[in-house]
Amino acid sequence: MKKWKQWMAVWGVVWILLVPTRAWADEGHVWDWAEILSEQEEAALEQECQQLSDELEADILIATSTERVSDSREEARSYILDNGRGYGEGRESILFLINMEERVFTVYEYNTEASGYLLTDDEIDEIIHDVKGEMSAGNYTDACRIFLSQTEYYSEVDFGGNRSEDTDLLDSVWVRAAIS
Repeated sequence: MKKWKQWMAVWGVVWILLVPTRAWADEGHVWDWAEILSEQEEAALEQECQQLSDELEADILIATSTERVSDSREEARSYILDNGRGYGEGRESILFLINMEERVFTVYEYNTEASGYLLTDDEIDEIIHDVKGEMSAGNYTDACRIFLSQTEYYSEVDFGGNRSEDTDLLDSVWVRAAIS
């Protein structure tokens, strides 16, 4: 009888540990494991992520973490793959990951196809640059909203959306030709 109780206790612990992991794969787009967002902020961001995911036909995700890792991009990739995320055949996903333990954040895009990415590396760098100030100030919700708006903006640009014409003077082909 004693072994049976020990066996049940072990299975109970395993069940408790595995159920949340399995549930995360099916739950929404915002995972606040570091608990830096209020319930209202998390709910609002969830709704914005869902709307943008539907619009872009990509899984737009936000996650916070408290784990010690050596590579935040690999951590982001693991979140997407381990939780079975992705949209369509290409499993298109874009994740904004805030790691509070390491005090780093990253934007990571995952796609199993060789082409069709929504964001270029330069656009990801721009998004990271744009959220840096809010992250430094501890305004995590505002940083998430900047991530969402910039992701939407750059995704529309890639698909012929409305890009403003305020380009840098040095980006002009004619200026580059004259300089050379």
